[in-house]
Amino acid sequence: ALGNATYVAPGVGEYGDAVFAPASAVMMKMMYNANGVALINLTEELCPFTDIIPTATIAWFLQNCAPNSPITRAVGINNEWELTGGYQK
Repeated sequence: ALGNATYVAPGVGEYGDAVFAPASAVMMKMMYNANGVALINLTEELCPFTDIIPTATIAWFLQNCAPNSPITRAVGINNEWELTGGYQK
């Protein structure tokens, strides 16, 4: 929703994405602890007309539905549950 806020003013959307891109990449890094996902998200936000790509949804799918996939490993996503033996409190 925050990323779509840049489209309130017509013609400003792509410029707003350039401003929002670093913040979006940091959020993805914090959610998935993966530099590869953050870099893909940064690139997607900076490239024009790529807002239709659901980067966070794809990353979630890879983490939860395909944790052993070569793509998942390539972008650096790991499953915290498996690594720590459960979520730490």
